[in-house]
Amino acid sequence: MENNDNTNTNSDKTENIEEDSSKNKLKDSIFIYAAIFIILILCLIIFLPKIIPGNSQLTLEELHKRNLEGRLPPDKGYIYNGLHSFVFAEGLWHTQLTNPSGTTLFNLHFHFSPRDVESIIPVGTLNLSNLDRYQNFFMTFDPTDEDLAYIAASIGEIDFPLVQVFGKGVISACTNNENTACQGRPIVQCNSTDAPVFYFASEDETNLIYLDNCVIISGRQEGLFKATDRFLFELLGIMS
Repeated sequence: MENNDNTNTNSDKTENIEEDSSKNKLKDSIFIYAAIFIILILCLIIFLPKIIPGNSQLTLEELHKRNLEGRLPPDKGYIYNGLHSFVFAEGLWHTQLTNPSGTTLFNLHFHFSPRDVESIIPVGTLNLSNLDRYQNFFMTFDPTDEDLAYIAASIGEIDFPLVQVFGKGVISACTNNENTACQGRPIVQCNSTDAPVFYFASEDETNLIYLDNCVIISGRQEGLFKATDRFLFELLGIMS
């Protein structure tokens, strides 16, 4: 009987050793697979931005370089009129231009690219001599307009090129004082001054109208952005 007991005990020990060995092998396998998975994730984090063109981690300079080399898909970048590189990043279109003296390079952004606004045909002729003559421009709008958020964004988009690229001053104004937001602001309409006036209005049709000293930019919500960008492309010499 003792021999049988010893045999059973030895058998149990062997089974336990084999079970422990299997568990250890399983743990080793899990560890190896986990390590491989972590290495793959790290490789993706490090190398994926270099593999995929137009990745958001690329700088604008890198995107423009790839665009000029023809390495971006058409919806991420293109060369307009063979001269101007436009790249799409973080929901906006970007290009680079120097100021009139050619001393400073600026990164400019737009809600739309030139191809998106080619259907907008300006009415009248932009009075460039009037823009050159005056140092300060008026940005005016109706304070009761329903698209004030879009108007504010459009004004902000125009402000940067006027101030930074052309060195002009921008004065915020209103067409009337029917709102507390216009307290302390000048009341300016197209015919109330000879200085350049940019009048923003929310209307169903997207239009860009040049009237003597006045630039009328109108549209409904994103239509305002389109009219704004169409004007800027002409002012910057990208479109005619």
